[in-house]
Amino acid sequence: MKMSRKNIGLLVAGLLSLATAGCAVRIPDIAEPDIALTFDPVMHSTVKAGRTGGEYPAGQDFRASVWSYTAADGIQTAKPYLNAARVSQAGNGWAPIPEAVWPGKGSRILVLAASPYGAETDVNLESGVVFSGVDTADQTDLLYTDLITGLSHKTSGSVVNLPFRHALCLVDFELRCNASSEQEASLLSVSLDQIYARGSFVSLPEPAWTTDGQAQETVFFKGEKAVGYNNEPVGDSRWAIPQRLSTQVSIQIRYRKLPGGEETTLDLKSSPFNLLLEPGRHYTLTLSCLLDATTLKIDVLDDIL
Repeated sequence: MKMSRKNIGLLVAGLLSLATAGCAVRIPDIAEPDIALTFDPVMHSTVKAGRTGGEYPAGQDFRASVWSYTAADGIQTAKPYLNAARVSQAGNGWAPIPEAVWPGKGSRILVLAASPYGAETDVNLESGVVFSGVDTADQTDLLYTDLITGLSHKTSGSVVNLPFRHALCLVDFELRCNASSEQEASLLSVSLDQIYARGSFVSLPEPAWTTDGQAQETVFFKGEKAVGYNNEPVGDSRWAIPQRLSTQVSIQIRYRKLPGGEETTLDLKSSPFNLLLEPGRHYTLTLSCLLDATTLKIDVLDDIL
């Protein structure tokens, strides 16, 4: 039935009189559309001139756990939402498998993540990221995030930023040798006499390692490399389990006097030294080889990865 302008006017007047009389007209809530839960893995950056954390390894799947709670109920009521989900790169973003959406209106989330996905890992709110049975013989760079709290799809722009940290530390060597212009010297090997290669890690309440098994010799370089007065990198950088080292460095070096002198091979050890290795740090051990005195000295450069 078509209403006249007069009838429409009367209807509007009636509604206004109801409102002024204290009667409210309820407008139903409009449901929010589902919003895809996606991630942006990056490497944690440190405030230091000219230094960033580098880039997260391209295409490396990781594991993420998510808990949800409402702002009204508080973080102590957080319940599992995603349990150790595999997260893979999808186009320009990263999404869990199977895909997931943000929890409902008024919800917040907690997030923990570990990488790579294939590592032996558990993720929980008590111990955080747990790496079990780690053996550094495989030289896997183990990554974890701090516990990320209080995110909503509105405050995060619908994407969860995940700054990953290194659980292991990096160790390498440089060598300089006092060979004169009348001497020719070549390095044959470098090793740490005692270092633990196996252990387990937890990220909460703070990052901590427990070593397993027996400390053992670890070879960092074996081959032949000409050395001289200038510091030269020798061997590969190696991921190591953070621990307190109490050990010596052993090297083998061959030299001869020029021209045509006989070759002499020296096996040298440093004095015992102590060094605390911590997660996410890079340690360069600089060796100073004094051929005439047949001694080996060590200087340590410690930096953030």
